[in-house]
Order: sequence, then C-alpha cells, then structure tokens
Amino acid sequence: MGLWQFLFIFLGCYALSVRSQSGQKKNSLEELTDHQAFKQLLRTRTNVLVLFMKRISESASIYKSCREAAAGIKGIGTIVAVDCDNAGNKLCKKLKATPDPHLLHHYKDGKFNKVYDRKETAKSLIRFMNDPTGDIPWEEELSGKSVIHLETPDNLDRLIKKNKPVLVMFYAPWCVYCKQMKPEFASAAAKVKTNGDGILAAMDVMRPENMPIRSKYNISGFPTLYYFRKGKAVKTYDGDNKEDKIIEFMKNPDSVVVSTKEADWADSDTDVVHLTQDNFDSVLQETKSVLIMFYAPWCGHCKKMKPEYEKAAAQMKKDNIPGILAAVDSTKETSLSEKFGVRGFPSIKYFKDGEFVFNVPQLREVSKIVEFMKEPKEPPPEPPPEPAWSEVKSEVVHLTEENFKAQLRSKRNALVMFYAPWCGHCKQAKPEFTQAAEQLKDLPRTVLAAINCDEHRSLCKLNDIKGYPTFKYFRYYNKENPTDYNGGRNTKDFVKFMSQFEEMEYQTTTQPVIKDEESLKSLPAKIPEAKVPLGKDIKSPQNTDTTKPGAEKETKPSAEIKGTEFSEGKSVKKDTGKLKTVDDFDWSKLEGGNKIIQINNDNLKKILKQHPSIVVLFYTPWCEQCKELKPALVKAAQLAESGSGVFGVCDVSVAKNVADILLVKDFPTIKLFKNGVEKSTFSGPKTTENLLQFLKSNSDGKKDEL
Repeated sequence: MGLWQFLFIFLGCYALSVRSQSGQKKNSLEELTDHQAFKQLLRTRTNVLVLFMKRISESASIYKSCREAAAGIKGIGTIVAVDCDNAGNKLCKKLKATPDPHLLHHYKDGKFNKVYDRKETAKSLIRFMNDPTGDIPWEEELSGKSVIHLETPDNLDRLIKKNKPVLVMFYAPWCVYCKQMKPEFASAAAKVKTNGDGILAAMDVMRPENMPIRSKYNISGFPTLYYFRKGKAVKTYDGDNKEDKIIEFMKNPDSVVVSTKEADWADSDTDVVHLTQDNFDSVLQETKSVLIMFYAPWCGHCKKMKPEYEKAAAQMKKDNIPGILAAVDSTKETSLSEKFGVRGFPSIKYFKDGEFVFNVPQLREVSKIVEFMKEPKEPPPEPPPEPAWSEVKSEVVHLTEENFKAQLRSKRNALVMFYAPWCGHCKQAKPEFTQAAEQLKDLPRTVLAAINCDEHRSLCKLNDIKGYPTFKYFRYYNKENPTDYNGGRNTKDFVKFMSQFEEMEYQTTTQPVIKDEESLKSLPAKIPEAKVPLGKDIKSPQNTDTTKPGAEKETKPSAEIKGTEFSEGKSVKKDTGKLKTVDDFDWSKLEGGNKIIQINNDNLKKILKQHPSIVVLFYTPWCEQCKELKPALVKAAQLAESGSGVFGVCDVSVAKNVADILLVKDFPTIKLFKNGVEKSTFSGPKTTENLLQFLKSNSDGKKDEL
C-alpha cells in the first residue's frame, strides 16, 4: 500500500470517528417537540430537567452546559431541550412556558418539582441532578462568595501549603449546626481577608471524593474546624461560632481563649449505655426492652434532658426495672441516625426484642421515663398535622413557579404574602390575611396571594425575600416594580390598603353619564333633538349615548350622526362637524392660559425636545380633580421664572397614544421631563407653590413627596 493510499484511509477513518463522537454528544441532550412525547417521558423517567429556549441562538451557553451535563448523568437523570421558537412552539404554549431567553424546569416522579435556580454550568447541573431536592451547595450561595470552597483533597493540599494561615470548616450539608454557622463564617471570611490575617475555607466532606479527608483528620462530628499553618494542622478551633470570635482567633490564634470543649458524654460514669455502629445490634439482641435517646452534643434540649436521663437510668437499676436506657451521638453515628429517620434532637425511640416499635417524644423527666419503662405502652397518636394553607379553601390564591406570573399579570392590584409554614409571625398573620381576602373577593381586579418559601425557594430568592412574613404589592406583574408593604397585619389593615387602589381607580377613571341640567352647559349639544336632561333617553341606532363625554366623531365613530332616526323617531341631518370636547378645558380662554403648552399625539416628541424642563398635566375632561387643579397650574405657569421650565397639558381622551406610551392610567397625573426624559411623578398637595418647586428642584428621578 502506498503512502498516499494509507493517508487517505487514515484521514477517512478519523473523520468518521469525529463525526460519530460529535453525534453522540448531540444525542445526549434529547430534544422534544410533541406534548404526547413529553407526557410519555414523565411517565417513564423519574428525574427530568427541561430546558425551554426562546431561541437557541440566544441560549447557546446554557444549551452547551446542558449537553455536557446530559452526558454526565446517564443512568441518573434525563435532560431535554425544547425550542419554543420553532418545532417546540406548541409544546411551550401547552405547558405555559415563557422563556426569556431560557428557563429550566425540573420534574420528579412525573410531577413538577421546581425551577432550576443554580449556576448554569455543567458541573452545577450534574450536582443538581444527583440531588434535585437537596439544598443549594454552599459555594453557589451568594453569602458564600468570600469563603474558598474546596472540592477535592488536592485543592485542600494546595491551599494549606501557601504561606498564609488557613482555617478550614469541614461540614456536612444536612448538619443543622453547620447551617447556623455558615453566615457567621462567611462574614468573618471577608473581614479576615481584608485584614490580611489569613484565609477561611470550607469543604463538604460528605461528597464521596472527600471521604478520605474524614479519616485523615479524624472528623467524626460537624462542623469541625482545623487551623493550618505551612501545610500542617496546628490545632482545632473550639471557640464560639460567631463572626467576631473567628476574626479574633485569626488575628492571634495563640492568645484567644477558646471555650473548653465539653467532655464526651460517653466518657462519663453513668448507667446510660452508649451505642455505636459496632455495639448497637449486639446490645439490642441481649436486652429485651431498650429506650434510646438520639442526641447531638450541641443541642440545648439534649443538654437539659441528660441529667434527667441519667437519674432515670440509676433509678431503674436501683428498683430492678427491666430494660436499659441508651444513647446515640448522632453527629458521630450518622448511619444509625439515618437508618431510624432521626430529623431532630433529642429523638427518643423505644425498641423491643431488637426491633424499633414506636417514638415516645414526651419522655423528658425522670418520673415519666421510669414510669414508662415499668410498663412500656405506645402513646396515643398525635393530633393530625394542620393541613397546608394551600389545601384549605379560601379566597387567598396560592402561587407556585408555574402560576406566579400568570396570576399576577391578570390582576391590577395584588398583595403577596411570602411565608414559611414554621414561622410564628406567619401563623399569626394567616387568619387575618385570609379574612381580608374574603372581604375583598368582590373586587375583580384585586387579589390577595401567598407563596410558601419552603417549597418555592427560587421564587422567594428572585423577589429578594430575607425574612418571614414579607408582604409585597404588585401592580400588573412586570409593568411596575413591586413595593414592600410595611403596614399593619390585621384584617382591617390589609383591606384598607387594598381598597384605596380600587377607590382611586373608580374616582379617576369612570365616565359618568350627565346627571343634571347644570352639567349640560359644559356639554353643548349641536343638535337640538339630542339635548335632553340626563342624556339617557336619546340614543343612536347603535345604542350609544350621544351626550356622554368623549363622544366626538374622531374618537367615537359609533356616535357619529349619520342622518338616521333616533329611537324616538326624530330625524336629523348629517352633521359634517364634530361634537366639541368639554368647554371647561379650553385653556386659551383662561387668563394666563397662553403660558400653557398643549400636547397631543403629533407634537409630543417635538415639545419634549424643545423644552429642557417641562411639567405636564395628563387629564380627561370628565375628571373633577383635574378641573380643581386648573387655577393652580395656570398660576404656576404665569409665575415660572424664565429658564426654569414650562408647564404643559395633555388631554388623554384625545391623545390616547401619548397615554399608552407614557403608561398614564390615573388622572390627574403630573410628570416632570428633563431633556426629553421622564424624571419623576408628582405626589402631594397640588398647590401653585408645590408645582413651582417640583419644576425647579426635582431632577434626580425620585418620586416627589411634597
């Protein structure tokens, strides 16, 4: 075979290999377009992450990360992609997915679990898919940025060999005490770094790759903190787990007086039998009746119970009561605690003939413990847990990741309570909030809603929730930023707060039918046949009230007189003119009215460009408050100093485009524009002095409170 033939065959094989490999990479991320296929996927797979994309071109980075992650979780979970712009458009609409530019939804056991809220990297995606219901890793929390997170033993070795001293916190993600210490440790890390006193680092030693570290440094409880200098573990930190104490320790590790480490309970001379993984089964097989206290050394309730437990064990021995009292340190014997479902401390469990029988949480005192062991009986069942708030029928709308945007977009006024089920203040507010929702149920554009932050953490994080309960007022979601509600938490407080918006809308946006003869003077009818009191009996064939404000030909074509008969049978000729707008707002007839600049659909941009500073009143002819404001506005226009700015007005019943562009919905609305840009909205007593002050001084874009 010649050289050229060999090269040709070699390159051909290489190209096929590359194509095959690239094809495998592409296929590792499945793509969905059909709703039936989606439902089939959820029926057959228990751990599914769906990437919804507005356009693939806008989500290239996350698409690549998902493709890499999909290849790394084979056998663990499935990642699929949906292109909402093309073939997957119908599927996205069916699932109400609105990616902007992308969205990740996780499904567990066929049901929606949560919105993915972690880093958009392959590593983070893989870690999430391995434990989709677990807590977010500390290194991905915003509060953990100042801490150096060690992912492997090699990372630890390299760090401690540096010249700077290092304090490492070895922790377990499920450890309650570790969770309590995290914010203190993170805050200390930032200040220690600024002071130049060393480095604070952390390592999750429950990850399989970090298990050797537990053996190397004899880590049996969490958290364990080691102080390293020049590559060696010099000492453990046994001081208070507070920011200031950690900072003080790092300044001078030898001078800080650390708290004396409490003696191990197992080393004390008592009649309590201490169990470990090694002797657990044998002790239970030898003893017919055993009461076991699962505890944590740091647990306050456990410390309080210890002397009672010891006295009870001694009393049983003295009175020859059959059975023993035993204890398990859950921070050391984690496998035993997990096996028997220990979730809090102390957990007291009764065993008979080597088998777990039932829990006895109420046994905390000597007399009760001894009495129980004389004749062990299962305690009466605890009352059924209180149903979840979302399962109780009420007028409160309960929000989730799936309905959050849709619900809030459909309501003009929404007050949302962000809560946690365990929160005492939330429990107090719930019945008041629920009763308020009941009282407000007849207001169609108003809703009181609630969201459980334990179940929907990503939504609460998105809304910057720091404590519970937190109340936020939304006005058409996405159109205006939510504002914090800091008012009272009684029913009347919630009702009063929400009712004000409905009242304001009613007062400022309704267009009342003319009610008396006097008001007809400001609405002169050009056609005698149409001029009758109350304006309710004379109507066009289209059943349109021709004397209603705003019924001019340009804006209300259905009210144009065509020469046809009215309902009373009176006939009129076609009027080639158009009905006048309300006389009351003919600014040219007012003294000083020539100082007022009138704005409409056609000249808006030109006017704003011409005047560096202009205050504009947006009004409607039927708005009573607008009429009351006229004298003060005209006077302000007359008194405005040369060069300070001008005043303008805009009738939005005619200039509807202006109202839409500037999102003007309530009347009167007064806005300040600087160099063509809206800077602020006026709020306060509408006096001449305040309007002049608003024109001259407000240029920082903040809402003016006068």
